[in-house]
Amino acid sequence: VQHLILKIMKKLVLFVAFALIACIGANAQGTAKKAEVKKEATTAVKAQKKAVKEEMKTDMKGVKADMKDVKKGAKSEMKGTKESAKSDMKAAKKGAKSEMK
Repeated sequence: VQHLILKIMKKLVLFVAFALIACIGANAQGTAKKAEVKKEATTAVKAQKKAVKEEMKTDMKGVKADMKDVKKGAKSEMKGTKESAKSDMKAAKKGAKSEMK
């Protein structure tokens, strides 16, 4: 009878050992899977950040170009106003000269 009990105990110990090994293996696999998912998520976030950064860069270039256009337009308008004022002054001088005669 003792021999039979020892045999059953050996089988039980082996079963528990294999179950433990299987659990440890599954846990290690789960941990590896979590790490892989985390890495993929981190990579995706980095890619999104980079895309947003590039988009902002492009937008800023557009804003700078618009500012240059506005500045050019303002300069040419000022130049036109200045020339117009000069011609008005010439006309006024001519008119004053002709009135003086």
